[in-house]
Amino acid sequence: MAGPLVGSTNMQTLATNATMTPTEWDVPRFIDVLRESLKAVPLGQNAGMPGHQGSLARWHLFANTTAQTTARTEGVDPTNSVDLDESVITDSFQIFGAFFELTEEMDIATISGTRQQFIDGAAHQAALTLDTLTHTALSAAANTNNAGSGLKAEDLRKAALNLAAANAKPHPATPGGAFYCGLFSAEAAYDLIGEGAPTWYQAKAAAFEDNLTSPLKDTPASSAVHNVIVKMSTNVARNTATSPDDDENFVLADSAFGITSLETNVLQPKLMIVPSGVASLASPLGMRGTIGWKARFAAIILDDNRVREVLTDATGVG
Repeated sequence: MAGPLVGSTNMQTLATNATMTPTEWDVPRFIDVLRESLKAVPLGQNAGMPGHQGSLARWHLFANTTAQTTARTEGVDPTNSVDLDESVITDSFQIFGAFFELTEEMDIATISGTRQQFIDGAAHQAALTLDTLTHTALSAAANTNNAGSGLKAEDLRKAALNLAAANAKPHPATPGGAFYCGLFSAEAAYDLIGEGAPTWYQAKAAAFEDNLTSPLKDTPASSAVHNVIVKMSTNVARNTATSPDDDENFVLADSAFGITSLETNVLQPKLMIVPSGVASLASPLGMRGTIGWKARFAAIILDDNRVREVLTDATGVG
C-alpha cells in the first residue's frame, strides 16, 4: 500500500527567478490536493525507486504453499526442503506532466485567486493522470463480472467470492486489513445505495453514504457489504466502445497491482512555476508565466487472481 506522498520539505520545485519562487503554501497545497484526489494509486503495492538506480522497478511475489501430506520419521532429517515459487515482475517508470499558461493580468488582477486555482488544477490533473494510468493497468485483468445496468450487493458478493476462492487475501488498507476494497464510479456507488427495499442506505444506516468518500483508514468495518469496503472515485475509467458505455470498476485484494512509489527522491512529483514578469524566449516581454507539474510513474498488474473488474452500464442517469 502506498504511504503518504512527500511533504513540502522534500518537494522539488523549479523557478527561473529566485525572488519569485513558489510561496510556502504553493507546494503543500499542491501535495494536499494531489493526495486527496488520488483514489486508486494508494491501493497499490509499492516499489521504491532510489536515485541513480535506473528506472526499472521490481516486485517479488510468492505462490501459495501446498499441503505436506508425507509423514516424517522421528530422528530423521527431512530429505527435501519446500521451495516457494517466486514471480519477479518488472516495469519501467515513465514521465508524465503538463503546464498551464498564467498571464500577468490573470495573476495580479483577478478577484478569484487564479494562481491558487491553477495550482489546484495542476494537482487534480496529476491525480487524475496517475489514477487513469492505474485503471488502465487494472483493466488488463482477465477476471470480469458484468453487473449490467446498475451495481447491486449481489455483484459485490460474487466478486468477493471469486477473490476468496482464489485465496486472495484482504486488502491491508481496509479497516483491520480484513476486507476487500471496491473502487467504483459515482453512478455505480449511488446505484448500490439506492438498491432494494429497504435500500442499502436505509439498511446499513446513514453513515454508509459518508463512508463512500471517507479515507479508508477512517472507515468503520460496519460499512462493509459482503466483505467489501466500497469507495467512490470520479477517476474511474469509462469504456466508450460499448453501448451503453461501461464504467470499469474494481474489487481489489492485497498485492493486486504494483506502482512505482511517489515518495522516493527519484520519483517525487514536482510543481514548477515560472511567474509572469520573467523574460523567456516564448514570452520576450514576460507577460505570461506557467504553472506545471511532472511525475514519474508506472502501474502494473501483479496477480490476475487478486483483481475483479466489475462492469456497470454508465447511463449518466443513475
